[in-house]
Amino acid sequence: MQLREAQGPPRLLLEKQITPIPYPVAALGDLLGPAVTRMADVIGVPCTMAAQSVLATAALAGQAHANVTSTAESIRCRCNCCQ
Repeated sequence: MQLREAQGPPRLLLEKQITPIPYPVAALGDLLGPAVTRMADVIGVPCTMAAQSVLATAALAGQAHANVTSTAESIRCRCNCCQ
């Protein structure tokens, strides 16, 4: 007897499909919101993926104009590998 015969037919991973919540593109404002919508339409990707790309680009562009210090910089590592 083979393993497949003992276990029976394959089962679904999820019993029912969960509908995803739409990404809140309007919360991105008047500049980034339309860019996400247009990018998703032209490239043919979900709005979530386009929004991730737009937010990453906006964060990278904003880093040069903000002087923000992280609290992680003041925490010293206890191991000897970082010293």
